Amino acid sequence: MAIDPALHPGLDAYRRGDYAAAEAAWQGVARGRAELAERALLLSLVSLAEALRSQHAGDDEHAGRRFAEAEAALAELPVAVLGVDVLALRAELARGVAAAARRVPTVVPHARFPLGATLRFGALLLLIVGGAAALRFTPLKQFLDRSRLVALFDHLRDASWAPLALLGLFVVLAPVGLPMTPLIIASGVVFGPWLGALYNTIGCLSGAAVSYWLARLMGRDFVRRVAGKRLKRVETLMRRRGFWGLVGVRFLPVPFPVINFGAALAGISFPTFMLTSALGLTPSMFVYTNFASTLFEVARGGDRSGLIKPAAALATVMLVSVTPAVVQQVRRRQRYRRLVVERHARRLGR
Repeated sequence: MAIDPALHPGLDAYRRGDYAAAEAAWQGVARGRAELAERALLLSLVSLAEALRSQHAGDDEHAGRRFAEAEAALAELPVAVLGVDVLALRAELARGVAAAARRVPTVVPHARFPLGATLRFGALLLLIVGGAAALRFTPLKQFLDRSRLVALFDHLRDASWAPLALLGLFVVLAPVGLPMTPLIIASGVVFGPWLGALYNTIGCLSGAAVSYWLARLMGRDFVRRVAGKRLKRVETLMRRRGFWGLVGVRFLPVPFPVINFGAALAGISFPTFMLTSALGLTPSMFVYTNFASTLFEVARGGDRSGLIKPAAALATVMLVSVTPAVVQQVRRRQRYRRLVVERHARRLGR
């Protein structure tokens, strides 16, 4: 997509380093634009040119403010406006005003499938598909068998580095989409209900953090370019669910990697992601680990009555997992019925 010809005089001055002329040219174009996104882009370019002009004049404080204004003006814009690659420009401005002193931010045409973003997304897909293929067609499938993992960690139980090895497996396997269940069960069986639950919680949170950043760094740019407005609608929906809605997602029967990757691609901030993950994962990890540990002890000849409490806790967690979906479905039906009744009432009122 070519940059709109109306921007070229300002761009030519900008590339020559004549920021005053670029500012004046873009201001002139902005006056004749009624479309809000176009005006926002032009005013962002004006702020950028003014920031660089102030920086050259030695007024770093004013330059910093105008630079921040330029970046903020781009935040709500589509990925392309007047042919300009808004995402690329935002990435340039995100480096900060100090970095702009070393390398002037560039204004480039929008490309739907830029090479760098496409290659990074392709590498992410390759990693995920490769992990799934390795689980299905290589000896890794046998290695991740629950009984083998239990035997391995039982052998390593007394080694001081055994918990680190367990955590390392969480961190390595989670980003490629492999199941965490065998590790959770093995940890509960070998390390017991409390230490095992602690290791499982730390391991799942560590794996979630690595998965999040992997998806964010390798996939978000590409997805934003391809999905565009649809991704913005997803982001709006996630914000509407609120903080506790994100916590509740961890209780739903949704695959672990889907939540991690989905949060990163949907633009959930990392602190919010980690806090909601911790609140959602911690109780479920303690319940699952306790149940796995107790079940193993019973299988070895322990008292079966010990299963009552962990089984009740597990049933509670399962109930909590499906309750939000059921409640939402009931509310949808009630809302639909209310709308039907109101529609009939309006018809009768005519």
